[in-house]
Amino acid sequence: DGTEETEEVAGEEAEISPFVGEWLCDNASIYIDEGDGAFDIYIMWDISETETDIWEYKCTLDPQTGALTGEGKKSHEVIDEEGEIVSNEEMYTDGSATFALEDDALIWTDAKEDIAQGMRFERGEGDELLEEYDEIDETADAEDEETEEEASAD
Repeated sequence: DGTEETEEVAGEEAEISPFVGEWLCDNASIYIDEGDGAFDIYIMWDISETETDIWEYKCTLDPQTGALTGEGKKSHEVIDEEGEIVSNEEMYTDGSATFALEDDALIWTDAKEDIAQGMRFERGEGDELLEEYDEIDETADAEDEETEEEASAD
């Protein structure tokens, strides 16, 4: 009759981590996705209409603190007037961060730059940012493949 499936789906929805979703503060957006026991965290910070800093972290839940902790990288992206990526420069790959929930807000503690000090990210309402991150990932993957092909040709 289908009621069992609905109960299973509802049970799965109840299991979703409170970290998952979109978080916003000023010019910065954080999108958190969960899968395979880890959390993928993408942060986009608009510096201007054409420049964005992007952080990508792979985190796990710390059972003692209840916060997400992990390591990641930062890149700086420049786009032209049509929205095409002009450059994407990797700034560093040795970043680390903690993401904690405090009174319905997400607190990002960046151990590398401490860039988000005093910022409280409020829950957003959409997942359109995930589509942007997927495009960034695809572009980065294509650039990585080109670099690997050039290296193997030498």
